[in-house]
Amino acid sequence: MKACKSGKVQHVELLLYYGSDPNKQNCSGNTPLHICAINNQVYILICMFLFVCLFVCLYVCFKVCMRV
Repeated sequence: MKACKSGKVQHVELLLYYGSDPNKQNCSGNTPLHICAINNQVYILICMFLFVCLFVCLYVCFKVCMRV
């Protein structure tokens, strides 16, 4: 969450790459996406959104491939 708040894009990318949960909530119930939006970190928001979309696409493709 600190990387999102401070705008450290490379740190966020590494955390996501190594398995950090982008839906993890802090004690206030905010996710990293909330923290980015609150602190106007648009580039990190885009990176996180694209990462989640890519993850979902890969998951769906894997599920379809396993049915065949």
